[in-house]
Amino acid sequence: MKIAAKIIIFVMLALIFSCNQRAGSNIILSDDTSSDSVLQILNNSTITAYREGNKHWQLNADEILQMSETQQIRVNPVRLTLFADGGVVNAVLLSDSGFTNARTDTFFVWGNVEITAHSGEKLLARTLEWQTRENLLVSNDFVELRSADGEIMRGRGFRAAENFEWWEFANEVSGNFPSMQTELERSGN
Repeated sequence: MKIAAKIIIFVMLALIFSCNQRAGSNIILSDDTSSDSVLQILNNSTITAYREGNKHWQLNADEILQMSETQQIRVNPVRLTLFADGGVVNAVLLSDSGFTNARTDTFFVWGNVEITAHSGEKLLARTLEWQTRENLLVSNDFVELRSADGEIMRGRGFRAAENFEWWEFANEVSGNFPSMQTELERSGN
């Protein structure tokens, strides 16, 4: 009987360890947050943040979870509107999921990330980080940026002002520039 109990315990431990995630295999949740419990759940909610009396951003989501230990806020799906001074919409960010810390100074979003800027640019990415205090959008993944006039730029590693006044790719840059091609055809080149 004692041998059977030891075998059962061994099998249970083997199952537990085989179901455990490998360290670093999940880029979203680290080992210290995977056991974090939910403190609060908000369904079909809106959170609005103000900066110096002006609306800075507004988050709409089907589900917002506040985690008890880390105070991390997880959102599914993300519908985030960024505002310029005077309440003008700067950009609208959509993604499958996202999270932020309790201070909301950084938002990390992933899954079908799409940003449509007021100026007409459209950004597509797998992941993106919005650094609210620095007003920066950052991604280490491949990003596609479509301009209002149909030009397309792609590259790995991306940084931009949240209002798209400037943007840059780090490497592996390519693109399609219909307006440039039209100009070259007109000039006979």
